[in-house]
Amino acid sequence: MNGEMDIRINGSSQPKYVQIAEQLKSQILSGRLPAGRRLPTMRALAGELRVAVLTVHHAYEALREDGLVNTRVGSGTYVAESQHRTTNTMHLGNVIDDGPMNNFETVSQAIGLRSMASSVPDPDLFFADELLADMRSGGLSDPWNCYYAPAAGHPDLIREIVALLQSDEIESSDNRTLVTMGSSHGLFLILQALTSPGDTVLIESPSRLKLLETCSMLGIRTVPLLAHESGFDLAEVETLIVRHAPKLIYVAPTFGATTGQVQPLSNRLGLLELAERYSVFVIEDAAYNAISFVPNLPLPLAALTRSQNVIHVGSFSYMLNPTLRTGFIHAPKELRNLLVQRSQLTVGSGVNFLQVALARFLGRGQLKAHLKRVLPKYRSRRDALLSALSVAMPKGTTWTTPSGGFSTWVTLPLDDASLFARSLEKGVAFAPGELFLEDSRGVKMFRLSYGVLSPEPIREAVTILSTLVHEGIRV
Repeated sequence: MNGEMDIRINGSSQPKYVQIAEQLKSQILSGRLPAGRRLPTMRALAGELRVAVLTVHHAYEALREDGLVNTRVGSGTYVAESQHRTTNTMHLGNVIDDGPMNNFETVSQAIGLRSMASSVPDPDLFFADELLADMRSGGLSDPWNCYYAPAAGHPDLIREIVALLQSDEIESSDNRTLVTMGSSHGLFLILQALTSPGDTVLIESPSRLKLLETCSMLGIRTVPLLAHESGFDLAEVETLIVRHAPKLIYVAPTFGATTGQVQPLSNRLGLLELAERYSVFVIEDAAYNAISFVPNLPLPLAALTRSQNVIHVGSFSYMLNPTLRTGFIHAPKELRNLLVQRSQLTVGSGVNFLQVALARFLGRGQLKAHLKRVLPKYRSRRDALLSALSVAMPKGTTWTTPSGGFSTWVTLPLDDASLFARSLEKGVAFAPGELFLEDSRGVKMFRLSYGVLSPEPIREAVTILSTLVHEGIRV
């Protein structure tokens, strides 16, 4: 390829114009293609790559919409000046001034960014037409399917959720299950129902995004419970329970909310024994349980006890697609009924035809088919991230090895409060540690997520990020 440009078309399922645009985007954001550089004509590049001219046209259009190139009539296509790019204008200023929490989703979706900020599945890997077909047939089969959903959820969907829970050896039933507007909504309902302002909860640390802010809004005091790779320190757990008398313990024992780590069976049993001994409710966040890269996982907490103090929270938004906004809770019958009442008072009923469609989708075995298709792709993205970190990051940097989910937790050998802003300026977004922690360790810890990027952009993003970290060490 001419000059600094290096583009390769492979045989992946990704459209050729996307492959071209992604590689050019990486080279622009990394500085290999500097501002003002003239790109080859569409005909010339098409000839070199042996693709249709229209393919190159679509790639250039994608870059133009991202603000990375501009076209000069009669002259050609040029790499845009940095001050004209979306990531370096008003959007970036707002993110830095207001803080990442207030702009998190904007950062995750920002044009021109290599975003490793959102720990979500890739919308491009979800065959939406299958669910839309179920949605259409479900809506037409009964006019009432286009009405409000029952407060606890549509019976068909509850039935499928119960079957899903039972496949994980959780003894569930219709009267112990309710549908929520996602797992975050489910956690909010539980916290609101079981705590009062001034109460204390133990929160696995690093925590789930926005959970600390939710507790703060409800006036709940949070105490961090450090999640080690080998499991929770049960002696520490007991000490914290005795010292703080918490109303709840929040944990994500399978893949963590942020780290991707798995707590061993012995640790789970020990935690359950402590919770039962001291009469403390345990919230089990199972949002990522289905995104597994390893066999023979320990059973969920809810499957390991017959006591009535484990509340299991799941989400189809992470199994399938973020826009579904549909989750579920398995809880003791009396608590389940209270949560149904709370749900009616907060968000009301869910979307009935969506729940009917999702029930049909699950009933036809499409969830299993989807996971069988996408898990190898997510595993390859995870592997690309871990490999890139091991090659590029400086000595002293550590990270978790996720066994599932969409994220790894990175710890730097230095405090670098400017890294977030400098990384955005170079077109790479991550989730700063301050979003998941209660103290200043956030300036040296952060979450990197691989769900929405293919391996090559992941490697490019880590290369850019590592360069910035090395610069911070030299200062």
